[in-house]
Amino acid sequence: MACLVYVMCVAHGYTLDDTAALLNNPVVVGEVGLKEVWLREFWGRELGEFDWSSSYRPLTSLSFAVEHRVTPAAWLHHLVNVLMFMGLCVQVTWIAGRYASWRVATWAGALFAVAPVHVESVASIVGRADMLSTMAGLGSFALLVRPPSAHTTVRALGRVAAGKPARVLCGCLLYLAGMLCKESIALLPGVVIGWILLGWLASRGDPDARRSLDWQTATAIGGAGIMYLVVRQVFMPVELPESFISADNVLAGLPLGERLWLSMTVLGRYAELVVIPVRLCADHTYGDVVPSGALWGAQAGYQWLGVLLAGLGVSCMLGALISAKRGGARERTVALGMVSSAMISYALAGQWVVPLSVILAERLMCWPSVWLALAGAATAQWAHVRAPRLRLRGSILAVVVVIHGGLAMDRAWDWRDSMALHGSSVARCPAAIHNRIALGATQAQAGEHKEALWNFAVAGVLRGRFPAPPGHLAAFDAEAAELEVDQRLALMRGLLGYTDEAAWRRFVGGMMQFLEGEGWVGAHRELRRLMASGEGGPVRPSRGVTGR
Repeated sequence: MACLVYVMCVAHGYTLDDTAALLNNPVVVGEVGLKEVWLREFWGRELGEFDWSSSYRPLTSLSFAVEHRVTPAAWLHHLVNVLMFMGLCVQVTWIAGRYASWRVATWAGALFAVAPVHVESVASIVGRADMLSTMAGLGSFALLVRPPSAHTTVRALGRVAAGKPARVLCGCLLYLAGMLCKESIALLPGVVIGWILLGWLASRGDPDARRSLDWQTATAIGGAGIMYLVVRQVFMPVELPESFISADNVLAGLPLGERLWLSMTVLGRYAELVVIPVRLCADHTYGDVVPSGALWGAQAGYQWLGVLLAGLGVSCMLGALISAKRGGARERTVALGMVSSAMISYALAGQWVVPLSVILAERLMCWPSVWLALAGAATAQWAHVRAPRLRLRGSILAVVVVIHGGLAMDRAWDWRDSMALHGSSVARCPAAIHNRIALGATQAQAGEHKEALWNFAVAGVLRGRFPAPPGHLAAFDAEAAELEVDQRLALMRGLLGYTDEAAWRRFVGGMMQFLEGEGWVGAHRELRRLMASGEGGPVRPSRGVTGR
């Protein structure tokens, strides 16, 4: 299924961050030796060359460099990505099979394989970082956490790798290797220690079992995580600098408490993205969302959904501990433990630990969605044990697989080139400034100067409203009505909402400076021609536009 969805990506080119991470990286293109990969950050700059960077992923860059020496064409990178994702799907299915029947595990793997939220991790070459770290993280978990078999109690959870130091060492090394691919699995020690704690509680009243619990493993994996984070913080801080301002993420500069409260919107949106994945867009999937602290209103629904899901996660954590302590059913404890693992894994991507530069990116969700798949399998197994007559409805699941598979294929096709990618992203998230500018830049480079001017102008209006919510522009209606670019430019002032002449002139002056400073000569010329001809002035939009 994974191959069927993503095989088309082999024919795709370089898009989005691929140019910066591969084509502009001296290690990848062969301008410097492979050993330099350890001395540079993900985008190719030397470690002492910059004040701040969010990315140190030498193993991922090393894989790019080796492939690039075989061929500089993009097809090999994409082929490796597709093969890796196929392997990841097998890995998820196998681990699910440790906690559920193989029928349940196969459905969990199938749903994971076609989930549209994974498109960016596979179709984007740089998305490999998420897949590599996820595969290493799951391998580490499989080594360090021993599942209870059908003939044992949940106590086996605590006997992680007792008496097997080589197993513990390999698990810790895999974890560190995953961190050197991408930092998204940083909270894996919390997951492992949580499962050890469940086994410890389940061994209440059994001194021999408690003595066999491998707390050395918890110390080893926890120490590995702390060591990495300390070293990383010294050489490359993980926090965003105070000077960092992103008009696509208002959470970046907020105090911890306020950020945690508003990040509930992100959790609610993520749930929507998993169940109803119709608003996928490159890099900044919800870049047009400015979370509101209001208790009621359009945004509040997602916020309260996030609160509900967070409360469910905390309840499952407590429920797993109580179930283990009271000697509850193995399937129940495992199911609750998997949901808890999903919440712990999401905590980083959900901006509950450190603020990120994006409010939600699809590729960040690869690691949390692994645990959602495992939690789904464990929960289905628990439900079947409690009610043996309850069966998985294969026909219903098949419909979900087909629908999600179709959406994933459609989104994967959007990644064929930069124009298609950014065009579809703007259509899905019209108020995302990041995507607007990226589309305008791509159009300018392709000689579509009028289209570029339009998108730069809309981005300028949205940036001027930041950090307030972007609101609705008549410009969005004009795009939805598929007005020709000449018509939109002729109505630009009204469509962008400028009623004050002085404000409009200031905006045009700022646009002139921006286009000239960025070197977009063709778009600059179009704006001068537009203003000289009197277009873009106080023209009232047509009824067909304002009526929407």
